Amino acid sequence: MISNPVSAQNSPRKPLSTLIIDPGHGGLDPGAMGTIESEANVALQVSLKLGDTLAKLYPDLKIIFTRTQDVLPGNLNNKDAALKYRANLAN
Repeated sequence: MISNPVSAQNSPRKPLSTLIIDPGHGGLDPGAMGTIESEANVALQVSLKLGDTLAKLYPDLKIIFTRTQDVLPGNLNNKDAALKYRANLAN
């Protein structure tokens, strides 16, 4: 039997109120290039559909995207700055 240490805790769980969805890449960072599409564009489309589905299922859930267009997160022009933006947003 495998036990779940999270459910074994005695304290009540706080409901999830905010979710950050990070499609990754974007803008000048396309990620891996496929024969038809870039990793950045595929990740963005999947993330947007995920966010839309979750918003319909959980209307009280606040959903924040690191990006919703083909730009680096935070609309920055530097990959390192975009990574820091993601971490700061999540924290």
